Amino acid sequence: MTLEFDAFLMLETGTMRDSPLRNADTRIGSNTAKDPFLEGRSTRIYQDLNIEAMNEGAKCLVQKTDFKAFCKVGSLQKTTICDVRHAQWQQVAEHRLRFDISADRFLRKHGEGCLWGLWWMWAEVGWLPGMVEDVLHSKDRSRAGMSAAACGLYLSRIDYPFIA
Repeated sequence: MTLEFDAFLMLETGTMRDSPLRNADTRIGSNTAKDPFLEGRSTRIYQDLNIEAMNEGAKCLVQKTDFKAFCKVGSLQKTTICDVRHAQWQQVAEHRLRFDISADRFLRKHGEGCLWGLWWMWAEVGWLPGMVEDVLHSKDRSRAGMSAAACGLYLSRIDYPFIA
């Protein structure tokens, strides 16, 4: 097996902070089915999820707004405003899910907070119209439920404007 890679010179100013779009995805094992290939590489949720309902909540995250309610409290960021361009739950196999989120930047515990916040609002509280927007506008981390462990969270893509 031969692997081929393209190499290019990185400009001094070319850092991840220059990227207008980043994508992170979280791999999730659902229900009680154990999968040795996901152990330590995914987050576990011990119940079946309604993907359609979860995606309705995920659509509410797609906006440029203050995501303070979904990030770590006490972090040293100057601002918690992000432009989330895509958020979606996908069933990739039986008992395997993926949560994809793309944004211009990620805050500390941002992806994990959005994932578990959506799960908590669906599973523990039950969806109410406008719930995600209410949590976002409150800027209160405690209203978004607990945060997921980083287990299963992968930075899957970074777009740079100077790389075609």
